[in-house]
Amino acid sequence: MTGLELARRFFAEAVEPLVASVAPDLRFSAGLLGDGSDVLGYDDDVSRDHGWGPRCQLLLDRERRPETVTALDDAFTTRLPLRFLGYPTSYAGYHLDPIAAPPIRHWIDMATPEEFLRNELGVADARGLSPRDWVALRSHKLAGVVGGELFRDDLDFAATRRVLAAYPDDVRLYFIAAEWMKIADEQAFPARAGSVGDESGSAIVAARLAEGLMRIGFHLMRTYAPYGKWFGSAFARLARCTAVAKALARMLTARGWQERDRAWAQALAAALALHEEEGLVARERYVLAPVYIGRPGTGLPQFERGGPPSIMTLIDEIRGRIADPEIRALAQALEPA
Repeated sequence: MTGLELARRFFAEAVEPLVASVAPDLRFSAGLLGDGSDVLGYDDDVSRDHGWGPRCQLLLDRERRPETVTALDDAFTTRLPLRFLGYPTSYAGYHLDPIAAPPIRHWIDMATPEEFLRNELGVADARGLSPRDWVALRSHKLAGVVGGELFRDDLDFAATRRVLAAYPDDVRLYFIAAEWMKIADEQAFPARAGSVGDESGSAIVAARLAEGLMRIGFHLMRTYAPYGKWFGSAFARLARCTAVAKALARMLTARGWQERDRAWAQALAAALALHEEEGLVARERYVLAPVYIGRPGTGLPQFERGGPPSIMTLIDEIRGRIADPEIRALAQALEPA
């Protein structure tokens, strides 16, 4: 059983009946949201050692009386079953804690929608966010707010989740340009380091390049990247990024820099094809070539030299599509390190 399935049943069979008995007129939304592998759908048997079990969030109408929250907490502390589907409902920190009798240290978080958003994102209202506000929001936290599932939604928190479902397009373009700028700084280094016998250094830089290209993939697919533990797992679920993922896997497991360089070229070609499909660049405009003339390392040329357009031309083309003046100014301020 996944954590989401467990939470869904825990709410329906144990939590919701208690809420109805204590505050039958209470308007609220409920679900499994926020932090956790179970929210993102990556939990397995190993996940059960911490931060996993019968739990959920209640988002309460801000008009509710303070004593209602106290009454609900008392009910959960004293009247929840000690076990649900075989799992303890009491916790010691993040760990399930089998106890013989109440009080139950439950994991039923209660907050208003505004309090929940402030705790997760640092903002109280998803409506009216400026583009610059969006730039400051962390992708892995957004993934938790729009992930998981709502089990009941009297307050229409689903509308808030729809607003937050993806970065606005100008912000998305800014992040794509920023990742390309980081790639521009180091794209020639895996081959250069490898060519002087530094395979470890070559592999380390290649891993950074892979992360940048994967982040671009998330943005192209309008999907939030989770935190590091599930970063690769989430990327593997992006069906349109399969060719990029396979090439990067070859790059990350390559035994030598030449093989690493060939795989990087394949990954870049697949990523550029996605840019073309998204209408961000003209088809076949960007061609892979030596990053620097006379040096090892394949990529987009670092400088214009009468041949294929450079990586800076690509970045400028993406920046030029940004309409919001403030975000465009941020993107124009991006410079190679």
